[in-house]
Amino acid sequence: MKVRYLLFIIFCCFLQKSVAQTFRVIIMADVKDPKIGFSCTRDLAAMDSVFHKIAYSLDYQYKSIVITNKNFSKVGLEKTINELTVENQDVLVFYYSGHGFTSPTQISEFPVLYLPDSEETTLEAIHKKLKSKGARLSITLGDCCNNLMLANQMPMVKPLQFRSIFVENDILRILFKDSKGDILICSAKKGERALCHTNTGGWYSSAWQEALSHAQNSNNTITWETFLQDADRRLQDKVKFENQAGKQHSNWRVVLTNAKPENKTAARVNFSDMNRFLNTLADESLDYTAREKLLSQKRNLYFMPEAEAHEYVNIIDNNMSPVDLDLFLDKILVNPSLIKQINVVEKLSVFSKDGRYQQITVQEIR
Repeated sequence: MKVRYLLFIIFCCFLQKSVAQTFRVIIMADVKDPKIGFSCTRDLAAMDSVFHKIAYSLDYQYKSIVITNKNFSKVGLEKTINELTVENQDVLVFYYSGHGFTSPTQISEFPVLYLPDSEETTLEAIHKKLKSKGARLSITLGDCCNNLMLANQMPMVKPLQFRSIFVENDILRILFKDSKGDILICSAKKGERALCHTNTGGWYSSAWQEALSHAQNSNNTITWETFLQDADRRLQDKVKFENQAGKQHSNWRVVLTNAKPENKTAARVNFSDMNRFLNTLADESLDYTAREKLLSQKRNLYFMPEAEAHEYVNIIDNNMSPVDLDLFLDKILVNPSLIKQINVVEKLSVFSKDGRYQQITVQEIR
């Protein structure tokens, strides 16, 4: 009897481990480089934060490995990859911020990473090693030059404004939860330099973050291709603004197979539609009658009759009891001047079987 019980416990542990989903990230940054070290430090912090928020919003465990300082080498990278254990439902990301280059004999369109102990470690070769680990989704992103010379001058760029509330929505599901395959990205095409600034980091890393923020807050549909196209358009806006037009273009290769979608009883109210709806109700520049009409049109389409609202103000760490939904909506309608922005926290909301909100959780920025 004890043996059977022990076997049952072992089986349960194995089952739990096999279905656990983890967002694993390796970040390699040349923080000690005299020319771009400060920029790489900014990239490290910003991208680690972005990936951590994505993982949290998807209810994935987040595990990151940072390779810097004395470990910033081919030996350090290979040791990390060799010791890495990945489950078949994990997301695996490798992000590199540092110098890169190419050569006339280099076949790959993706750059060679400039490591102190190697002049032959290519971004594509690293991607192949990571793919072999067997994660559901493998993403490799290098923000580095891809030209015949190392970057000797780094032009200035104005500070960026990046703001996003990371909650699970259709965008993050499509990109990171429902995607299966591998993605290889570099910030510059062959023969080009990657531009950066000490205070804001690599231009492409910033454009990538902006594209993700925009997609979360406004797009209804997205693919990895359209997302990366938008990131490149934002990169081009930066290089044109700084009179560097035509000097940097991102490059990528996306190879995906369709993952099985999650079982759902009904399609949920679209996250982006709900965000627009609530922020329109709180837009005091619009006519009150028009906003009131919008509320009457959408109320029963989006919400159950007995729905409630869970309202947070500025931060999501206070304990406020749910209130009647109609009281909440009327307050928005009558007092829009109190509210700067409303963010739907879909992860903390409750849906009915027909996909409408049973309880909606929002964050008000005042």
